[in-house]
Amino acid sequence: MDVDLLSGFLSAIQMFSTQLTEDPKAGIKEMTLQNIKLLYKRIQNYIFVGLVDTNESSENVDTVMEYLICSFIASFYKELTDGCILETSQFTSFDAFFDKWRSAKEKDLEKWVQSLSPTLLQGVLNRILNYIPAVEIVAIDPDLLYVVGKKLVWVARDIPPEKEQDILGIIQNKFDVLYGPGLFATIEKDAKAHISL
Repeated sequence: MDVDLLSGFLSAIQMFSTQLTEDPKAGIKEMTLQNIKLLYKRIQNYIFVGLVDTNESSENVDTVMEYLICSFIASFYKELTDGCILETSQFTSFDAFFDKWRSAKEKDLEKWVQSLSPTLLQGVLNRILNYIPAVEIVAIDPDLLYVVGKKLVWVARDIPPEKEQDILGIIQNKFDVLYGPGLFATIEKDAKAHISL
């Protein structure tokens, strides 16, 4: 398959859909082509597309896809942040990861994502997915936090350090109110110990 042709087609469809709605954050979420379903996820200025068999359960695929997206962004965080993407061949190391994890259980994917935390805030967010809904976290600052799926939230790569601290403070306050003091400190300590950059 010609990768450039495929990515050009997928990008064109997405751009066309955002122009139709006149909302830059809108776009196609899902398309069906005979026996293949295309699932679109947009995070910041990246568009991820999953090609899925139409017989697959959408809920299961969505969950795996959100973990794989976060794993991809975390694995190539430096390259994506520095903007040094020269060609797609630099991402081929992710192919083996994808083959290994695409049919993994959610519990295993959750552990893997927790080990790939490029920043403290991202590490905390990867660890609180079962405590506070993703949409509630994103509501803190929708310009800097992005919903990846039902559980995961991704932090904008260009977040100012002081804003990151503000968001951590808001999350800590929510935790202290909901779960009492101590739990957030434990989560933050674990996140600090596993920052991957």
